[in-house]
This record gives sequence, C-alpha cells and structure tokens, in this order.
Amino acid sequence: MTRIPARLAAVVVVLTAATAAPAAPATRDQMLQAAHTVQAAQAILLPAKQAMAIWPGAKIDPNMTGMVGHEYTPMTTSAATLANKRTATAPDFAAALTKRIAAMGVGKGDKVMVVESGSFLGADIAVLAALETLQADVILIPSLGASQWGANDPEFNLMDILALLLDRGVLHTHSLAVVLGGASGTGLNMEPGIPDLLRMSLARHDVQLVDDPVLKTIVDRLTALVDAAAGGRQNLKLMVKVGGSVISTGNCPENLKYETDIRPQTVGCSGTTPGLLYLPGTQQVPILHLLNMTALAEQMGLPYDPVPLPMPGANIAVYGAP
Repeated sequence: MTRIPARLAAVVVVLTAATAAPAAPATRDQMLQAAHTVQAAQAILLPAKQAMAIWPGAKIDPNMTGMVGHEYTPMTTSAATLANKRTATAPDFAAALTKRIAAMGVGKGDKVMVVESGSFLGADIAVLAALETLQADVILIPSLGASQWGANDPEFNLMDILALLLDRGVLHTHSLAVVLGGASGTGLNMEPGIPDLLRMSLARHDVQLVDDPVLKTIVDRLTALVDAAAGGRQNLKLMVKVGGSVISTGNCPENLKYETDIRPQTVGCSGTTPGLLYLPGTQQVPILHLLNMTALAEQMGLPYDPVPLPMPGANIAVYGAP
C-alpha cells in the first residue's frame, strides 16, 4: 500500500473539503412542504388579526393572508410599496426559496444566521419555512421595526407573530435574541412611547432583548451570541437578511449595493459601525438579501402581486413539470 506523505495528505484533505459536493437539490415534495407551511401560517394569522380588529381589510390584503399590515401605525419606521409586501406572501415564494437555498448546498444541520425585520412578514415566514424544510440549524434574530404594510401593529408585532406560530406548531425555530429595530436599532424613528411599549411587550416571550443606545454595542452583543450559537462564525453556511434592519447592515453605505441573489461578499464596509453581515471571518459566507421583491419575483419565476395567489405546485418555473 502506497503511503501519502503527511504534508501531501493535508493538502488532499483541504482540496476534498473545498470541492465537496453540495447538498442535494430540493425536491418537489420539499418545496410543497415549505409552501404549505406558509398556507398554515396564513390560516392562523388572518383570524387572529380579525379577532383583534387589526386586519387591514380585503382592499389591502385581497388574498386574505393575514401577512399584510397597515399603511401607517405609531411603530411604522419607513415608507414601502404595498405590492412588494403582498408578493412576499405567496406560498410559492417559500418553495422558490427552498430550491434556491438548497442549490447553495445548505442542508440538514447547516448553520444559517437569519436577521428578520418586521417589514416583510411574508418573507420572514417564507424563509423560515424553507430552512426548516431543509432541516438547517437556524440562528434567528428578529428586529421589530417595520415599514409600511409590514408587521407594524404594536399589539401584534413580529415577535408576537413568531411566538404564535411557534406555539401552534407551524414554525419550530426559537429566536436567539430580539432587537427593537428602527433607527439605531432602538426605534428612534417610531412615535414617542412606542419603543417602551415594545420593550414591555417582550416580557410575554422567553427571548433575550438586546438593547442599548449605541448601535455598535448592540451589534457586538449579538455577535457574541451568534458566535456561541454557531460554535464560531466560521461555521455559518449562509446569512439571510430580510428587510432593511440596521443590525444587519450597520451604517455601511455599501449595503445599498446588495444584490438580491445569494453570493459571497464582494465589498467591505466604509462606515463606522458594520452590521452582522460584515462580521470578520465571514467574507466568503453567501448572503441572501430579501428586499427587492420585484427583482426576486422575476428571478424566481413568480408572478408579481397576484390575485388570487397561485395554487402551490402549479408554477413550472418554481417546481418543474409535475
């Protein structure tokens, strides 16, 4: 038997790891499972909002998803496009995300950091449905701030919604920590009193609030939590950003150049406070940036702002031929 020199063996190991086959492509059944998870969430959220008298009505949410908020509430942080928010509620979006994430090699047990804002509730739930279907190990950080038409009801904010879906068994991911979101990560652009109201609301949930007047302190504390949960940031297989939370991008002007698709990082941060997507040592970790729903819908073969929502499984561009 021919012996391989130790130094050469080490090279072989490195090359083998670098060229390892990606995880298997998502199956049609997996894509359907993710889509059905979104439907199950909608079947819970719509009656919940109706019972609380906070559903905006069929004119705003014609598909009756329960995933679209009001144009303005006291916790609304910024302007947004209603059609984008509605497009993200399509169950097929979760199916398309399942296919795309699997194609990047993410599979069972892979560690994925997800930073979600309340701005895109449909996308928040869709990406969790996709990752849970693929059995990834999700490190979830919700940010409560929400733009127009998002999860912008103070009495039923993003953390309340995620907790409800967790309690009903629709989702299974527990949040690692939560931030208030909005300007500086502390809700400075919400109406006076709302940040304190949100702080009090978090007492209902078994989750750690990371809160500080200084954005860098918030990011540093979250970084320590992510490192501990992942066993080191080098173990992250993917980072996902839903919406425009400041804890994900910091004050880096480069964040405006993010594309929608998954890719390794190609630019650094010239700002003073990089967000979680700029953690040192993660430059080669792909990023999934879920914000520009017009571009995402076009890339994924999804109809834009459809009424009614397509039946899961019918879109050949997403699922392939039956």
